[in-house]
Amino acid sequence: MRFDLILMSSTLPFMDGRNGFMDFNIHVKTQMCFDLILMNPTMPIMDGIEATKKLRSMRITTMIVRITTPDDNEEYYKEFMKAGLDECYKKPLTKEIP
Repeated sequence: MRFDLILMSSTLPFMDGRNGFMDFNIHVKTQMCFDLILMNPTMPIMDGIEATKKLRSMRITTMIVRITTPDDNEEYYKEFMKAGLDECYKKPLTKEIP
């Protein structure tokens, strides 16, 4: 199940940036604060690593959680962690994340 569908079926408020550039701009333009950022590593325009680096350079301390893809590898994981990632979960996501 896609994580946006899980969130839409909940009562939690959320915002979907659709790509890394939009995720970054939500913080730059609105100054909104979030409890959690779900970051997909493979997004158009700006990937998850670059978006994470930019958010961390703005001193955004919100927890950033990566959603893996089937073709992920160890080097990519390490690069994402270095960018400022807090946690990593594997697709497909369910309502019961361990």
